[in-house]
Amino acid sequence: CKLTASVLAWPLILAQPVLFLLFIRQYAGIETGLPSRGLRWAVGLPYGLLAALALSNGVHGLLYSGGSLAAVEYGAVRSRIERGPLFPLLASWGYVWITASFATLIAVWRRATPDERGQWT
Repeated sequence: CKLTASVLAWPLILAQPVLFLLFIRQYAGIETGLPSRGLRWAVGLPYGLLAALALSNGVHGLLYSGGSLAAVEYGAVRSRIERGPLFPLLASWGYVWITASFATLIAVWRRATPDERGQWT
């Protein structure tokens, strides 16, 4: 159950940094409408692929390998998770979006007038 929950959480884990960046862009007034078509493809295509791979991990074991197991130790269920070759790619993809979010925040802060910067401190 714990291993299933960890695999099923990946689409949400991958969505959070992207949604955070889109929120920042809307909040700062960089994007006033829908994100551009290019940005939607740049986000949607890799996200869809990575989410599908995460949800189908039981077939290929690329996210969590077959060596992952859940066992009862000391009266409680413990999970030992062995990361597959896809795990670093998924983690890196999320960190790229987090980095883009912070870069956007810094750019907006630097562009703001002193009066506007008060809300950031």
